[in-house]
Amino acid sequence: MEHIGLFCAASDRLEASYYDLAGAFGRFVGERGLTLVYGGADSGLMESAARGVKDTGGHVVYRLSWKRAGA
Repeated sequence: MEHIGLFCAASDRLEASYYDLAGAFGRFVGERGLTLVYGGADSGLMESAARGVKDTGGHVVYRLSWKRAGA
């Protein structure tokens, strides 16, 4: 396995322990040389996880998605 996907909250209204755990997960991923694939949010748990990966020199791939108007 080279890539691992993550789907979690982008909320900034959670208890601090959740952000700590997401960051620890990211460090776990990065330390093992895996690539994190996530939704691309720059807030909440997704940001914490991505930052953990980056802090250990790991790679992050994000995929932003949106619905087209009228689609």
